[in-house]
Amino acid sequence: FNYSWSPANILNRTNGNIVIAKPTANTRVFVEGFVNGQLRRDTITLIVVRPQIQLVALTNTSVCRGTPVVLRAVTNTNGQGVTWDPVDGLNNPKAGTVIALPENITTYRAELNVTGCKADATITVNIAQQKIDITNGDTVKVCKGATRVNLGATTNTGLATGVTWTAKDKSITRTNVLSVQVEPKITTTYYATLVAAPCTIIDSVVVKVDSLPKLTITIDPKKEAY
Repeated sequence: FNYSWSPANILNRTNGNIVIAKPTANTRVFVEGFVNGQLRRDTITLIVVRPQIQLVALTNTSVCRGTPVVLRAVTNTNGQGVTWDPVDGLNNPKAGTVIALPENITTYRAELNVTGCKADATITVNIAQQKIDITNGDTVKVCKGATRVNLGATTNTGLATGVTWTAKDKSITRTNVLSVQVEPKITTTYYATLVAAPCTIIDSVVVKVDSLPKLTITIDPKKEAY
C-alpha cells in the first residue's frame, strides 16, 4: 500500500504505514491511500495535553499549632487528577481543595497527572513553635478506688510559664505547673493549656475509671455437694 500523510511539518515522514507525529498544538492528521484500487481517506485528532497547576492558600499559612489551613490546587482540569504529598495532616490527599493540619512546619507537594503528562507545585505551612503535650498519652486507665493519678506535660520551652490544668468537670485548676495529681471518681477529661502569644495550645487526656462487677457466689442445687 502507498499511503500519503499530512501535515508534513509535524511528521517524520509522509509515506508508509507507520509515521511519528510531534504536534505542538491540537492538530488533525490526514492519511489517504489506495485500497483495492479505490482511494480511501481517514483522519485523527491529536490533542496536546499541557497540565498546569498552582497552589494557593485560602487561609493564612503561618498559624498556631492545631489551626487548620485550607489549600487549593488551581489547575486547568478543575482539580481532577491531583494527588498531595505528604498525606499526614491532610483530610483528603486526592482532592483539589484540602484542609491541612500538620504538627510541624510542612511543605506540601501537589502533582497533576493528565494521561501521563505531569506537573507539580509546592506550598509550605508554617507552624508556630509554641507546643504543649501531655506525656501520659490520650487515655489513662485506672481502677476505681485508686487514690491519685499523676499527669505530666512538656512544652517547647521546657518551662511551665503560661500552663494551666483544668478538668471537664471543673474539679481542678492549676497554673504554671507541668504536672498535677488528680483523683477522679468517674471517667474525666483533663486539659493542659499553654498560652504564649500569639498562640493558645490545648492538649487533653481522658482518665478512664473502671471497676470489676460485683460478684456473688451461690449454690447450684442441681450439683453434687463437695
